[in-house]
This record gives sequence, C-alpha cells and structure tokens, in this order.
Amino acid sequence: MDEKSSNTSQKNRAISKSDPVKSRTGRIEKELIRVIWKSDYELLEFAKHLNKIVVPFDFVHSNSWNCPLLIKDDYLIRYRVYDFFNLNPMQKHLEILRAEAEAIIIHSRLGFRELAQWEENLLMQRALGIIPQSMVEQFSEIITCPGFRPGTELQKMQRNAETLTKALHTIKNEFGTATALAFGLLIQYGIKNRNEFEYYGQKLDMILRKIANLPQIQELQDNRRYENSFSTQYIFLSTLRDRILKLLPHRKSDEKKFLLIDLLEIDWETAHEINGAEVIFAALDSLILSWFGFENSCVYLNNNLILEVVTTEKVIYWEPLTNSPITYSAPAIKHHYNFLLLLALTYSKIADVYVQMGRDLEKAMGLYEKAIELIPTMPDLYTNLAQIFIKINSPKQAIPYIQKAIEINEESAEYHHLLGLAYCLISDWQSAITTLRRAVGLRPSYIEALNNLAYAYEQNNDFNKAEEVHQQVLSYKPNYFEAFFGLGNIYFNRKQYDQAVLYFERALQINPQSQRAYYNLGQSYYEKGELDTSIKIYKELLRINPNHAAAWNNLGVIYRNKGMKKEAVKCLEQAVRFNPILIK
Repeated sequence: MDEKSSNTSQKNRAISKSDPVKSRTGRIEKELIRVIWKSDYELLEFAKHLNKIVVPFDFVHSNSWNCPLLIKDDYLIRYRVYDFFNLNPMQKHLEILRAEAEAIIIHSRLGFRELAQWEENLLMQRALGIIPQSMVEQFSEIITCPGFRPGTELQKMQRNAETLTKALHTIKNEFGTATALAFGLLIQYGIKNRNEFEYYGQKLDMILRKIANLPQIQELQDNRRYENSFSTQYIFLSTLRDRILKLLPHRKSDEKKFLLIDLLEIDWETAHEINGAEVIFAALDSLILSWFGFENSCVYLNNNLILEVVTTEKVIYWEPLTNSPITYSAPAIKHHYNFLLLLALTYSKIADVYVQMGRDLEKAMGLYEKAIELIPTMPDLYTNLAQIFIKINSPKQAIPYIQKAIEINEESAEYHHLLGLAYCLISDWQSAITTLRRAVGLRPSYIEALNNLAYAYEQNNDFNKAEEVHQQVLSYKPNYFEAFFGLGNIYFNRKQYDQAVLYFERALQINPQSQRAYYNLGQSYYEKGELDTSIKIYKELLRINPNHAAAWNNLGVIYRNKGMKKEAVKCLEQAVRFNPILIK
C-alpha cells in the first residue's frame, strides 16, 4: 500500500470514529419525529371527542367546532409560514401559546416532564387552539400580548375610545363577547396591572362557575350538546334566568352604582339585595349569557334597556331589572346595539355623575365623546353633550351635536325642542320659531316646547302669535304658571297694564313665591300710576328676597317720585350695595 492509500485509510478510520455520535443524533431525531407524529395523532383523536369532554360552552353549544389544525409535510400545524406573518399581534400571540402547549406535551412524551391527567387534558385543548374558559387565564393571555400590556398600551385604551373599540373587537374575535365586555368594563374603571385583572377575573370566575355547577344547568347544558333546538334553548334560558335571580340577591335600581366592580365587590352570600343601575345588571347578564354561548345584544323599549338573545328560531327578550319571565314575542324596537352599548352607557353614567355634581364638566364632556365614539348612532349621547355646552353658556357649540341627534332620529320632539332652546339662547329667534314649531308638530301637547315657542314669538315682536300659543298651552294645562306670566308680559309690552296686572296676579296665585311675577306686577302698577300699590308689591318681593337689587332700585325711584327723599336714598343705597353696576 502506498503512502497515498495509507492516508485515505486513516481518514476513513477517523470518520468511522465519529459515526457513533452521528448515529446517536440520528436516533434522537428519529425519536423526536416519532414522538411528534404520535402527539399529532393523539391531538387529532382528542379533537374527535371534544363534545364528550368539558370545554368552553361557546365551542360546544352549536356542535359546529372544527379542529383548526392541518397537516403539512407530514406534520400537524395551525398556520403555514406565510399565513402566520399575516396574523394580527393577538393571533400571533395566541399561536405562540398554542405551540408552547404542544411543545410541553412533546416534552412529556420524551420523558422530560411529568404531567397530571388534568394538566394534559388542558394542554391538549390549548394545543388544539381552544382558549381557556377561565377569565383569570384569559385576562393573563390578553395582557401578555403586545399592544395589551399594562402601562402605555392600557392607558391608550383608557384615554382613546377608538383604540379601546379596536382592542375589544380583537378580544371578541379571539376570546368571545363575554371576555371583551368584561375587559372593557374593567378598563373603564381604570384597571392597569395584571394583579388587578386577575383579582377581578377570579371574582367573575366564581360567579360563572357557581351558576355553571348547578345540577339543573349542567343537565340542560348536556341536552343542548345533543339537541340544540329552540325548545332546549328556551328551557335552558328560562332555567338560567330563574337560577340567576335565586342565586343572586334581589336587584334594586340605584343609578349611582353603574360599574362592574360595584357588583363584584358585594358579598352575595350574605347580601339580601343588590343595588345598581340598570346598565350594570344588563352588563352582568349579557356577560353570563355570552359565556354560556348565547349571542345577545341590547335594545331600548320604552326607555328600558333589554337584552335581545338570539336562538335558532326566535329572538328572546330578557329584562335585567325585573323578575318577569323571558318572552319571545318580538316587541317594537327603537334601537338595537351590540355589547359596546353597555360600555358607552357606562361612560355616559360616569359623565352624568360629574354633571350632577356640577364639577369636572370637561371630564364629563370627554366621557360623552368616548361614548359617542363607541356608539356613534345613539342620539341621546349627542344631546347629553349638548346640554353641557348649554350649561356652561356655550349654546352655539351645542347646536351641531343636537343637529346630529336629529339627523339620527328626526321624529324626536325632545331633540327639536332642545335645538329650539339653543337658538333662543343665541337670540336666533326665527330659527328658534321654526324648530320649536317642528317640536310642537310632532307632539301638540308638548307644554315646554309651546312655552318656549311663545317666548320666541314674543322676542320676535310677534305678540299676537305669542298670545295665541300661550292660550293653547292653557287649553292643555289650565294652571300653567309660565303661560299666565307670558301673557302678562305680552299685555305689559302692549301697554295694556290692567290686563297685565290680571295675568301677573293669576301667576302669583299659582306660584306665590315667584320673584319674577312680583317684580313685573310692581312695574305694572307703577305704569298705571298706582304708586302705593306698587310700593306694597315691591316690599313683598323684598320680604321674599332682601337682596333683590332691581326691586330696591325701583322702590327708590317710586319714593323719589313721591318726594320721599330720605326713603329714596336708603333704597337706592341698598340697590347699589347688591348691584354696584347701578351706581353708573
């Protein structure tokens, strides 16, 4: 053998020395492939029996769940590579968590990890793409996703309704309506960190599990799996409502409590009744219905908030604040909204509190704006915001919002009346008259609109029309103070002081404490030349309100005209004291 052959032989021997390592690596690879194939097979078999195990109701109730995994190049996958990169951040995050569950199962099959049977069942479900049913686990998965993490992302949702809406639709698509609604309600309260989400998630889980574990509910839920007809759905919903009303204490309306945490912090084991606003009971019931797999939305009927539950054949109506049984005869519905209405109404309720307290009106306006962004087709939100502008003496800014409300609902006499009032406040009398006439046309006996219409006519110097409208008011409401007061003003402006006196005195019979009526009555007697009677009227007014500067001023003028200088000076000094502008 020559030298060259000897070198080649040595190289072959060197390669053969590494063969055991290469061979061992190959065996590991083969074992890993075998385990992956076995795991894939087990997952597919597990998927075939999903209806026989306990999984989230929203997957089971329609018996339409299909395994989302597919076989690609002999492996079971959820997404092809190019599909994965087109997913939104939440979908990518959930796929990573699904793949992690699958990896843990494979590790257990390789002997690197031991799993209890219940752990394996949960991991098998997660590996099949089934979202955990527990609110705690769902919240944990949501807030670990980029774009939902505590800090800047959650603060953006709390500040910006558009960002919140987009986030909630993402959650709804991946986790369901119940989770989206619960998450949104907690965001409204200002929840910012994982511990708080998990705390309230546990509270919700306790309520939901308490209801789900009732024997009757479990039995009926099993029936739904095998026969999902309207009959089984109606029986289930009737029983669910009955169990909720018996399990949870008596509900009592309290518009001051409208946040989800107001209900979650109550000890339901000892409480005999629960106080809360209609909107929060509706939100809780909607959440429970969604969790049990029933699509539902909100409707307004006679200004009452009702849940509309969709079944296979009919629509069922569920009233949150009454003990009345559910019905499935469709009433005439005014408005129909999705779960975002409950969030919008909560924003509106918080804003209402600020308005009632008379402070932080800018915050109230911001909350109404958020509500409008959530439900831009709800007219009351626009008029609520408009009323704040009127309250802060900015009626011109209120007008576009009221016009938007009218654009949504042209048949509302209230909206036309509010718009007419705004026009009155900026002294656009012709626009006020046109708009108020529309309000009265929609509701002929609308007393407040008729009164403001008469006032607009009066300010527009059309006293005949004003008188006609005031008389129309009295035909509907014979003892209406404002009508008699308005008629008194009309006759005063016509310089028919005897008639003016009659109407002002009639107005005082209805409201003996009216400072306006006393003041104008005193003026009428003064114009008639009955100075002593005028003095008597002004003294009566000052007895009611000793700080009435104009009354002191007029009384001083009368005393001066009577030559009673000492009394005149005293009265005029009082007038200037209460209104320094009069010194000019």
